Amino acid sequence: MAANNPATAPYPDIIAAKRQALAVRKAKTPIEAIRALASMQKRPPPVLSTVTNEGEITLIGHLRYRPPTDTLAAPYDPVSRALRFIRQGADAVALFTDFTIYQG
Repeated sequence: MAANNPATAPYPDIIAAKRQALAVRKAKTPIEAIRALASMQKRPPPVLSTVTNEGEITLIGHLRYRPPTDTLAAPYDPVSRALRFIRQGADAVALFTDFTIYQG
């Protein structure tokens, strides 16, 4: 069962929180307004086409939250981890963070 696996345990909580937040947003904003706003936006440039170093390998660091396995574990701090990746040579950082589960 996924709830017993520390790597996947928070996902049902995240999904439930996102569904609740989405229901509130849907009630406040009609879908036509969202489509109109979306049509006004420019597409973001793809990161793999944007980060180039003339023949050098592009390194993308991936941050992933793992629940602590002991009580002395440091708190989840995606900003310091991302900065460490950059100091170690990463060209970009991909991360997932969510206020509901990951302390911001």
